[in-house]
Amino acid sequence: MSLAIVVMLLFQSDSMIAAIFQTGIMIMTFLSGGFTPLPDGFLKQVGSYTLNYWGMQSMFQLMLGNETSIVAHHLLILVCMAIGLSLIAFLVYRKGGYHE
Repeated sequence: MSLAIVVMLLFQSDSMIAAIFQTGIMIMTFLSGGFTPLPDGFLKQVGSYTLNYWGMQSMFQLMLGNETSIVAHHLLILVCMAIGLSLIAFLVYRKGGYHE
């Protein structure tokens, strides 16, 4: 939701918001290995900074029946990303003058 709010606050047109958001999701899915496993290297390292990567890692850990502490670690990283995106959305909201 925070990512959607940031995109919404940065762009005015509905069609531009939809295009940017969908493009961003596709890029994050590609970088996280959602379409095909990525070979070791730069792309795989970049993929570990996406929301999709951490979401899928937590789901994989649940499916594999691993300890809850491992799943909690992945969820904690997702929570930190959500908080960071929320702070960015708050700052953009205040700078944009939308609170009037």
